[in-house]
Parts: sequence; structure tokens; C-alpha cells
Amino acid sequence: RFTDVTSTIGAAISDTFPSASPGIGDFDRDGDLDIYIANSEVWTDTGGIYFPDFYYINEGSTFVEAAESVGMGVINNPPYYYGRIVVTCDFDEDGDLDIYVGNYRLLPNWLFVNNGDGTFTEQGYRRRVAGRPNMSGGRVYYGHTIGAQWVDVDNDGDWDLFTANLAHPRYISFSDKSMLYINDGPPSFTFRDRRDSWGIEYYETHSSCVFGDFDNDGWQDLFISCMYDGYHSFLYRNCRDHFELVNYEAGIYLNNSWGAAWVDYDHDGDLDLIARHQSILGTGMHLFRNEIGNRKHWVQFFLKGVRSDKFAVGSVFKIYCHELDFWQMRQVDAVVGTEGTSQGYILHFGLDTATIIDTIIVYWMSSGEVDTFTNIRPNRRYTIIEGVGIAAVSRPSVKPDKIDLLVYPNPFNDRCVFEVFVPSDNGELTVYSLDGRIILSKKLDYGQNIIEFDAYGLTSGVYMVCLRADNRIKTKKLFLVK
Repeated sequence: RFTDVTSTIGAAISDTFPSASPGIGDFDRDGDLDIYIANSEVWTDTGGIYFPDFYYINEGSTFVEAAESVGMGVINNPPYYYGRIVVTCDFDEDGDLDIYVGNYRLLPNWLFVNNGDGTFTEQGYRRRVAGRPNMSGGRVYYGHTIGAQWVDVDNDGDWDLFTANLAHPRYISFSDKSMLYINDGPPSFTFRDRRDSWGIEYYETHSSCVFGDFDNDGWQDLFISCMYDGYHSFLYRNCRDHFELVNYEAGIYLNNSWGAAWVDYDHDGDLDLIARHQSILGTGMHLFRNEIGNRKHWVQFFLKGVRSDKFAVGSVFKIYCHELDFWQMRQVDAVVGTEGTSQGYILHFGLDTATIIDTIIVYWMSSGEVDTFTNIRPNRRYTIIEGVGIAAVSRPSVKPDKIDLLVYPNPFNDRCVFEVFVPSDNGELTVYSLDGRIILSKKLDYGQNIIEFDAYGLTSGVYMVCLRADNRIKTKKLFLVK
């Protein structure tokens, strides 16, 4: 159930402009999520009408629009720009989120580099990700960028960037094709387009781009959707230093597709694909169940922020398996692909034949805290609570018909986490001392609930946690050791 709270969180966010994509992250690292809004155009008989983008700072109970004051307003003025996609990443590894905006109408893309003091500096051209400037008729043209995603495509430990561009043949002499920007890494963190050498074909109508390791070999593959009737999608397998087109082998061939996402919908350890298809023969969503990837090992993680925002947006996750001898890296994305697409918050890693994950490192974006874990078993989904610990979770049920209670860690010496499944909205979780004193009482919502229990002020000993829902009871002992 949702409640529209627009009118109560700041009048500025209630604008009537045609928004195309949000960019979401804790850009000021204060523990809550801020929003960048890319606005588009309204087309009339006399041409396009364009609108400025907005940057909303979350102040807890309200948002304040601040694009001008944080350094985004100098170039962010109508009638020149038409934003289509916003993706965020700490590409320069300085501990805060930067903002990349893909613009349409043959205009340069922006890279707003976070200065760490609440302001931004636009550096798209300097970092070589604005697009390729093309001179024609006395004007400089760039591209029609519709989709984008940050990804470590070559597993070298820094963030690369793919942009999906519409590039009509009649304008190809001065219109950017799609680009795969490979990061030069420190200290410059500049980029070079390597689309051709990586084997990604030019195609006129690229729209969305989403990366995911569908074959679980440890290398992130690429799906590109293409708009307009008669134009098909592309699925590329990552072969470590180039891509291989595998549309037909994989059984994925969509016409006039707009938007896509990788997600393990059936919880079997491999990534499935959902994408929209539209043609004169019919329109609808297509869900492709993966029957390839789960032949190899895998692992998935769900991060829960404590000092950081709840979903840990922007946090970076790295794993190393000595049997593969390379690191893999993911980040928690709120938006990928095109115009507000989300792939959820489960981080998926293919492990090929690796039987143990030697090291896991989590860099929490908002707090700057770093958690490290070792010797983790594959073929499981884990929940990691910021500053608390890691635990395997049971396979989630779409509609739980029984109550379930997990506690981790247990024994514990500071904090523990309760993961609870209840089939209705009338559940309650209670923690008691052995003499019957109530220490914690929490009402529960339908489905999954994750509750952090802080043992501050309690003495070492045995405590009881009791879960009640629908006339059913489940209890467990808690062992506090200080």
C-alpha cells in the first residue's frame, strides 16, 4: 500500500515538467537518499520545448531543490538539453557518488563530479565521457543517449561505462554511436571508447543496456534493447576481452524492445531477463527463464544499511576467489538501463567452478564503513547488515504461509538481527529476559521483516525471542556474551 506524500515533502518536487529519469543516491552522505531528476521535452508544431533538470536534497522530512547552488545550474538551462537517463557511481574512488546524465538531441552528456563538500563540477569532456564531438554546418554535435550503466566490464577493479545511443544512418557522420568507455584508472580516471575492439556492433536504435552475468562465469554480459518496429535486441556474452553475440543460441530475440532488467525471479541461482516487446503483431512484457547459468556456482547478497540508507544505494561490493584469481565488483544501483529502470537490490555474482569465496569487502557509501568477511560458501543468498555481520537466508517465499524466525549472529556480543517472515499484518516480535521482563516489542508487517536488536545496557546471559502471528508461536534462545 502506498501513500502519495508529494505535497508534504517540499513544493519544488511537485513540478509539472516531463520527467524522463531519476538518479538516486546519498550524494551528501548524510544517511538519506537525494534525487536528481532529468527532464525531457514537449514537442509542438513549432518545435521542442525544453526544461531544466532538478537536484533535490533530502533533509529528512522535506526536499529542497538546489541545482543552481551546488554547481549544476550553469549549463543546466533550457532550451538546450533533454535528459534521458541518470546513473550514479563513485567512478573516481574518492568516497562519494558522482552523477552521469545521458542527454538526447545530439547534445553532450554530463558527468557531475562530486567535490565532497556538497557541490559538483561538470567534467564530461575532461574525463572523455561527454561523447565524441562532431563538427557539421558550423555546429558541434554529440549523440542521442537513451541508456547507460556503470560496470566493471573487464574485472580490473575500476568502473567502466556503457552508453546506448540512437544513431540514424543519415546522421551518422556527426552522430555518436553507442560507446563502451573503458576506465584508465587512477590517477586520471579518464575513459576511452572501446566499443569496436570489444565487438559490439553498430546498430541504429540502441535504447536500453543492462549488464548481468547470465552464464555465471564471473564476467558480466550485456543485453541491449532496440526500439522501433523491425529492430531487434542484442545479447552479448562477455569473453573477458571482447563480447560474443549469442542471441539465437540463448533464445532471446525481441523486436522493438524498450527497457529490460536482469533478475533471479525464481531464486535458482541464475539471472533471468524481463524485457518489453512491441510490434504490429502485439505488445507486452516477456520473461525469459534462464536454464543456462545455474550449471555453475553463484552467490547473491542483499545489503541492509544501518548508518547508511536502508538499501545501501551506491555501496560497493567486491569478492575474490583464489580459484578464479580475479576480483569481481558490483554496486547497489537504484537506476540502470534507461529512463528509471531498476534491477532491484540483490547483487548477483557468477563463480564458475569456484568452491569458496576467499574474501568479501563491502564499502558502505553513506557511512564510509568497511566490512570484510572470509571463507564464504557459494550457491546461497546472504544478507549483510552494516557493521553487524553476514548470514545465509532461507529461500524467500512469494507468499509465506507459515511464520519463520532467523537470528544472526547467535551467540552475539553487541547487536544481532532478526529476519522474520509472517503471512499477515498481525505479527509481533518480543524479546524477554528469563524473569519475564519485556526488552523489545515490535509490530510486524506482512512478508519479510528485518529487525536489528541492540543489546546496549544488557548483561551477559540467555534471553528469549518470541514470534507470534495468526495464532502461531515460534521461540528461540538468544545468547548474549560480553
